[in-house]
Amino acid sequence: MIIINKLENLKELGPLCVALGSFDGLHKGHQRLIKRCAKLAEEKGCRAAVFSFSNHPLDVIKGEGTVRRILSEERKAEILEQLGIDILIAPTFTRDIMEMSPERFVKELIVDNMDMVHAFCGFNYSFGYKASGSPKELRALGRKYGFSISVSREYRIDGVTASSTELRHFIAEGDEASYIKFTGRSFKDDSLIIP
Repeated sequence: MIIINKLENLKELGPLCVALGSFDGLHKGHQRLIKRCAKLAEEKGCRAAVFSFSNHPLDVIKGEGTVRRILSEERKAEILEQLGIDILIAPTFTRDIMEMSPERFVKELIVDNMDMVHAFCGFNYSFGYKASGSPKELRALGRKYGFSISVSREYRIDGVTASSTELRHFIAEGDEASYIKFTGRSFKDDSLIIP
């Protein structure tokens, strides 16, 4: 897997199918979306990538330590590679990025830097200033800038929506059985330090 931590011209990587999101914890909903991204990339003869941030945006917005990360960047990259991802693009989220409008976010961070032919995101994906961009806006920007988009619907297990917040709750409670049910991995697999 190629890991890129700087935003630079990545067009030499060729056309990309890109999964957009934080993907902290890589629960089964994330896994489904990422597998779909990898499958379409294979069908289109291009590479599969994830565009995420190396730090959590809320740590910049609300202060360092606001969000407890579930997976180390190294572990996240390992799992993404197992799911078929070729490239992890993970720049640092900054105050400048925080203040970008949704269109500026897409244009400057993604369109100007890479040849994204198709984007994948979750039903609750948000981007841009005050998280004001939505999948609907991303679809409109795709029409404007020449990429298509797939939006994954909500993924539920036993009536509970799979989310990183739920995973953090399982970790805090020491509920490994639920963590396994939602991720397919154990605490030990993910090298979690349980409080």
